Amino acid sequence: VDSSGFSLVSEEQQITGCNDERQCIAQTLEALSAGSKQFQPVLPERTRVLGVEVEGDLARVNFSRDIVDRHPGGSLSELLTVYGVTNTLAVNFPSLRRLQILVDGKIEPTLKGHVDISRPIKAEFRYSYVPRAQDEVTPLPEVVGEGAAPEVGAE
Repeated sequence: VDSSGFSLVSEEQQITGCNDERQCIAQTLEALSAGSKQFQPVLPERTRVLGVEVEGDLARVNFSRDIVDRHPGGSLSELLTVYGVTNTLAVNFPSLRRLQILVDGKIEPTLKGHVDISRPIKAEFRYSYVPRAQDEVTPLPEVVGEGAAPEVGAE
């Protein structure tokens, strides 16, 4: 999340030491929880990936309860968390088109009451920017078609 707290930004990190797709997905998402020196983390502090399952184009990611308990709440913050995770998977694992978020092994309706996570979510890049220079950002074009998703459950 950029310094304004209003959009997602792309940041490249090298993830090493993963041997299979599920392990690589878990390590990539744990890097989102750790954040970076330049940007705010997408996932709340101490959020852990408890498990990953892949079935076709769907990834089911089981997060620790910290994703809910430590989440700051608010509709925009929830949107940035949900789409930050979903977009990260879609960009780094092109065969994955959808994400089902689980919390302690269960399907939850929302993280904090705003964004529907009870069903698989498709990537949505309207909340994303690609950094061009130090403080200058350019919006990504809106994705239309297969990768786009409506604002399901957003308030």
